[in-house]
Formats: sequence, C-alpha cells, structure tokens
Amino acid sequence: MKKTPVPIAEISSISLSPKRDTVLIVHFKQGGAMILDVGVDDHNRVSELTVDILQATKKLGSNVAVNFSETIAFQVFFFKKKNKKHFFLLITKYLDGRR
Repeated sequence: MKKTPVPIAEISSISLSPKRDTVLIVHFKQGGAMILDVGVDDHNRVSELTVDILQATKKLGSNVAVNFSETIAFQVFFFKKKNKKHFFLLITKYLDGRR
C-alpha cells in the first residue's frame, strides 16, 4: 500500500452527525473522503479536530463547509480512481439506548 499525504488545501468540506458520536468525514475537492473516528478514551475530539482543520484551511484562503446530517454521503476510491464507490453513513442510536 502506498501512503501519500493529501494537502490540506484539497479539503472541500467536513461532515459531522448531530449525535454524540466521534465520527468525522473529510471530503476532498478531487472526490473521495477520509473517515475518522476521533474518540479517545471516551473523550470526543470531533470539535477540536474540526476547528484545527478550519483554522488551517482559512490560513490558505479556503472556505471549508461543515455539514451536519444523520445520513452522510461520501465516495471512496479503491486502489485506482476508476474503481470509486459511493457510500452512505447512517448515524443511529447506540444499541444500549445512549444518544
């Protein structure tokens, strides 16, 4: 697997759910997305990472939209861009009743 850094200027938007989960999805201008679970030791770090990304992109003169939705659409590229797949992430309640 080849690991290639993605310039922060390539970020087009961020998607979050309105629920108390720890998932953050970063969408890129050329398509594709990075799905991150930023919960650490029962601490939610979604807000901190979102603000860091927004501040970094603002310094580059880019306006990144932040979208809140319980259903989030995103693309993932598998190995080559011609093999792109479209997915939807649905945020639901925890099985034990937590929100």
